[in-house]
Amino acid sequence: MKTPPIPANEKQRLHALQRYKILDTPFEKEYDDIVKLIAEICEVPFALISLIDSHRQWNKAMLGNIQQNVERNLTFCAHAINQNDLFVIEDALNDDRVADNPFVVNPPGVRFYAGKPLTTPDGYNIGTLCVIDTQPRKLNEKQKLALEVLANQVIKQLELRIKIRELESATLEIKHQSAVLQKQSKKLKALNETKDTLLAIISHDLRSPLNALTGLLSILEQNLISQEDFIFHTRLLKDKLNNLNNTLETLLHWASSQLKHTTTKAENIDLKVISQEIVDFLSDIAKNKNIVIKNNITNPAWAWADKNHMRLVLRNLISNAIKFTHEGGEITIWAEKNNHTLKVFVKDTGVGISPEKQKQLFSSFGIDKSTRGTKGESGTGLGLMLCKEFLEKNCGKIGFESQPGKGSTFFFTIPASC
Repeated sequence: MKTPPIPANEKQRLHALQRYKILDTPFEKEYDDIVKLIAEICEVPFALISLIDSHRQWNKAMLGNIQQNVERNLTFCAHAINQNDLFVIEDALNDDRVADNPFVVNPPGVRFYAGKPLTTPDGYNIGTLCVIDTQPRKLNEKQKLALEVLANQVIKQLELRIKIRELESATLEIKHQSAVLQKQSKKLKALNETKDTLLAIISHDLRSPLNALTGLLSILEQNLISQEDFIFHTRLLKDKLNNLNNTLETLLHWASSQLKHTTTKAENIDLKVISQEIVDFLSDIAKNKNIVIKNNITNPAWAWADKNHMRLVLRNLISNAIKFTHEGGEITIWAEKNNHTLKVFVKDTGVGISPEKQKQLFSSFGIDKSTRGTKGESGTGLGLMLCKEFLEKNCGKIGFESQPGKGSTFFFTIPASC
């Protein structure tokens, strides 16, 4: 038996693992559903979500009679994290790395192993999603694809864990501020309204997508589906995770702006570059609705503004355009410079905005003001209010033109760089 090599980036890899604060936590349905699904797709009796720390393999989820803690040097997964591709041993007895491994020569008698490394967004392999059998075997292409897709979903769940923890921290900060401002009646009232709305949004806009994700996984788990259907459902999962991540980002920005005296860090920024970053980021969501995004900001468009604020503004405006445009529609982005001002436009061919909605578009928000998109997409109702707030902090303004059934054009002005 060969001892698994230690990755060259082991120190950074362990730091990346600890960031999730997942080790030794209870079993959770979201992860249990994934191992059940991959075991059914691959037709094996054992499946794991494993995490490799400095001395052991700890399993966050597992199907089959498997130890939750295993010495790292005895695990197949410790070999798998040394590569980025799918790691497969079709017959353990014919592989000198594991042929005399205790789990091979003793019960359960492992003969087959396939593990896809769980790779963090910054490139560290912290564990695997793996399947195991007591018989030699091979995976077909559909099964390999399933391992790759679901391993990515595990990382999405772990990243979501961090976002929720940050959001919970922001909520605690709100409660702290509430106690501090007990003697300031006007501020206290405003803060309590903010707190109640934030908690309601968390309950409505985070719980609903998570329930939908669980429902989709259940559908995948209970059916023997074709590869075409599998790809369709995984695209649904990806869309929901992207929408959920966008909701979390918006909530965190909003919570930060409400709780802190944030400063605006203006600098020379090129909105051509920033707009293309946002278009690329949202391209998958647009493609799923067959929406064409034309970014006509082809020349440098220099502005004097806070880069992060402009990213949020453009992301919200383009996301809204996708949300309210029917399949096969079109979104166009362009910019015009006039003396010392830069004006940016985002035009869609969507459903437009009713006169009643137009009157309250940038006013105080509520959950009932968050209109669902053309495919039922949800939101917080905070996006446009945040755009207005951040643009005003950068000496800018926002406006729009819209006709029901004929689409909308949102535009904003910002100081141009000299």
